[in-house]
Amino acid sequence: RVLNREPTNNSLRFLLSDALLRSECNGLAANLLTLMVQEEPNNAEAICNLGVAYRKENFYEPAKKCWEKCIALKGDSVEVCSNMAGLYADSGKPDEALHWLDRSLKIDPENIEANWQKSLALLTTGNFEEGWKAYEWRLKLPTWDIRPNVKAPLWDGLATNHLYIHGEQGVGDEIMFLSLIDEAIQNCKHVTLEVNRKVAALARLTWPHIDVVTDETVGDYSAKIPLGS
Repeated sequence: RVLNREPTNNSLRFLLSDALLRSECNGLAANLLTLMVQEEPNNAEAICNLGVAYRKENFYEPAKKCWEKCIALKGDSVEVCSNMAGLYADSGKPDEALHWLDRSLKIDPENIEANWQKSLALLTTGNFEEGWKAYEWRLKLPTWDIRPNVKAPLWDGLATNHLYIHGEQGVGDEIMFLSLIDEAIQNCKHVTLEVNRKVAALARLTWPHIDVVTDETVGDYSAKIPLGS
């Protein structure tokens, strides 16, 4: 409605393009952002988001050119360097991804998303010692489910009375991490294991002596830990 009154207002175009990106209407967003960049060739924010629109539709080369232009205009930023890292990671080039993540972390060493991406790139290259250590950054992601109703501290690996282990991410990840259950439960008197319903039957068959549940379950737990940790 506001654009009806000011159809060439680039601030409004930018806000609308951002809403379109968040709604996965990436082609429409790219059209609006292209108009903006034609009128304001040095608008780094618009150029960055244009790269995001291209990347969302797997147009890697145009996305890369947009982000290179951003760096030429404004220098390195956490957002643009992380975007470049994600592009190379998805292209199967983890070493290039690590290069860009290090540039991102040079600006903000405590950036959660960049550290999380770096852990995945390290694991992809086979650097498991550093990769698994950095993998714990996922616990700080805003989307991380801390199982708030399970009132227990994060397990430190020492002997404990009743440990709550909960699954995370996809079914494949849960199955992979389940291979470590035997080692984890050696120091626990009792264990409750929460997994995806597709994995529950396998878990019950393998560990009949532990409680297997498929939803967050309230109980008297002395510690909790996500399966990937």
